[in-house]
Amino acid sequence: IYTIKTYQENENNQKLLETAKAKIDMNNRQISKNSEQVLENQERLQELSKDLQTKIEKSENLKHQIEKIKKNDIIKTLKNSLKDGEECPVCHGIYHIHKDDIYDMEFDEIDKDGALNDILEQISSLNSRIAVITSEIEKAENQSKNLQVEIDEEYTKFQNKDIDEEIKKCEEYKIAYKKYTQNVEEQSKIIKDTQQNLSELKISISINETELKNINESIKQKKEQISKKTGVLKQNIEELKNL
Repeated sequence: IYTIKTYQENENNQKLLETAKAKIDMNNRQISKNSEQVLENQERLQELSKDLQTKIEKSENLKHQIEKIKKNDIIKTLKNSLKDGEECPVCHGIYHIHKDDIYDMEFDEIDKDGALNDILEQISSLNSRIAVITSEIEKAENQSKNLQVEIDEEYTKFQNKDIDEEIKKCEEYKIAYKKYTQNVEEQSKIIKDTQQNLSELKISISINETELKNINESIKQKKEQISKKTGVLKQNIEELKNL
């Protein structure tokens, strides 16, 4: 059906479709961008998690060494404080015949406490970075979910039809409507020209009829004149016969 009303409805529908398509395309681009960011952040998160695990293991090892050093210091202090006749706070003996069997453990001269503090600071920093990245991942994923909901809502407005195909149909209707209107204009021009020709022909016929009437009138007059002259001629002939 090709009417101004249906044409306007098609125009309005196409505008709605194109607006929906623009929104869907924009959302899909953002979702794609979010997916890339999430993938990058997940890779960073994996690397940081490995680094964190290494740091935690190193910190546990340092804690273990520090614990050993503390125990060794206690043993060393105890050993140096043992005197015959005085009770041992461990075994409660007053003779310390195995005192020399207690040996001191040797440790490297690295500052274990300082190293542990450095590691703990690094762990804290890694945890903060992991928390930030995790938050960014959650934010991107939530945004993508919301964008997908908007996309689904746009498709629902058009009964889940293929929006590109619907826009194509609108364009095809516009082309067909244009051809239709052009054809109507051409037919209207033909009709108008035909009516003009008919009008001119009627005028021409009317003029010819008038001229024909005048001619017939003139012929009639000529015949009357000939008739009169013929009568006069006959009379003259009769008069000549009588002479």
